[in-house]
Amino acid sequence: MNISEKLYSLRKQKGLSQEQLAEKLNVSRQAVSKWESGVSVPESEKLIAISNFFGVSVDYLIKDDIEPPQDSLSTVPANRTDVVYKYIGLSLCVLGFICLMLWGVMLAVGSGVSDRIAASSAITVDGIGILLVICLVLLAVGTVLLLKKHDKR
Repeated sequence: MNISEKLYSLRKQKGLSQEQLAEKLNVSRQAVSKWESGVSVPESEKLIAISNFFGVSVDYLIKDDIEPPQDSLSTVPANRTDVVYKYIGLSLCVLGFICLMLWGVMLAVGSGVSDRIAASSAITVDGIGILLVICLVLLAVGTVLLLKKHDKR
């Protein structure tokens, strides 16, 4: 496989259009098209950017006889920020779920707990209501962090 075929294959495996890849590499869509059609070859600095983006070596890109590492194409390295946000989001979702379970248990136990929380609350909404709001906020923020894509720029 030559460089044009490898670029095309890597781009398709990542599910990107030529325009999306061009944006990630700060080049024009036409440049990506020329690379993939074999009309031109990326400059050395772009080869490095391509290898970093797809998680493959420059040797793999430019040498015809080198096969990609088995896991490089199946798992492209994640953006570090994405991983951090995913862990934070997952933690907030789990905390929100635990909080929601606690809220349900407190309601099931009886009104005595609800009355004590309401009496100790500085806010006029009763304590059970505040706990429900906290649960929902934690779940919402955690879900947003889990679902949102974070570009490194």
